Amino acid sequence: MIRSKAQIESGDGLITLLARLNTKKEQYDGRILIDRFPLSSFLPHDSLVVISASTRFSGEKYNPMDSSMYATVDLKIDSVDYSGYRYTGLSIEAKLNRGKMSGGITCTDPNLLMGLSVSGSLSPRRIYGRLDWRDSYRFGSSETGNRSMLGFYRPFSFWLCFAHERILSGRHTVK
Repeated sequence: MIRSKAQIESGDGLITLLARLNTKKEQYDGRILIDRFPLSSFLPHDSLVVISASTRFSGEKYNPMDSSMYATVDLKIDSVDYSGYRYTGLSIEAKLNRGKMSGGITCTDPNLLMGLSVSGSLSPRRIYGRLDWRDSYRFGSSETGNRSMLGFYRPFSFWLCFAHERILSGRHTVK
């Protein structure tokens, strides 16, 4: 069993990693905590400035094509400063459980309201998935119409099936 605790400090910011790894059983879990970390010190030409976030991860097996693999990641971005605005309430979750995958992105910030989910199955020969835009949230305000952030006027669903790196079929529906 390997246990890790690491910290990175920069200015008033701090990143903390707490993790465990069992190489014999191929099991892992951990947390990453980010508190007011100044991304602009490392990415000076980017518009990202400061981030506060946390993530939890856990799993068993390393190869996503292994039918017994299980992994989950939950990321919560409490706040991120981008292009002069502070965005809050962003969540990203992903799960792979024995060939079944699911996840989503949600944001409750009034200037970036969104809800997106993905689900599907994964095997060495085939990937099948579904993407759902959960609601007609809007990006900012617009006097020309109420399109959602991705340019759609209504919620949508999209199904895809991949095999050998080719799209076998695709279909979308607008609700």
